[in-house]
Amino acid sequence: MLFASHSLSAQDNSSVKMKEMLCSGRWSSLVEEQGGKLLTLSEADQNAYILFKEDGTVISGTIGENEENAEKGEWKLVNNKIIVSLSDDTRIYRFNIKSNKSRYYLYATFDIGDGPTTKVMVRNTNN
Repeated sequence: MLFASHSLSAQDNSSVKMKEMLCSGRWSSLVEEQGGKLLTLSEADQNAYILFKEDGTVISGTIGENEENAEKGEWKLVNNKIIVSLSDDTRIYRFNIKSNKSRYYLYATFDIGDGPTTKVMVRNTNN
């Protein structure tokens, strides 16, 4: 488990605070876990990022790629979940955010055929 001095979840924070946390920078892929096992990220996933914007727009791209060429969609907070719609795919994530002095960690879990999968994404606290 990653060291975390603070933990925020949608259940114990206002949607305004959660939106502020989600929209304050790019989230980069760190690791993916399924059934208690760490999954190997493809090179594309290792270089992937997601950017939540306050207007409800979400951008999913690759580091170094021009943001204009990145995939765009919509996102929203509903209860304790993030709903992300990109292309023809909509996923509902249960989530929480943990932090230490230099980084925020976004734990987003979604259900697929093989069981729940958790994506861990990271961003620096100063961006």
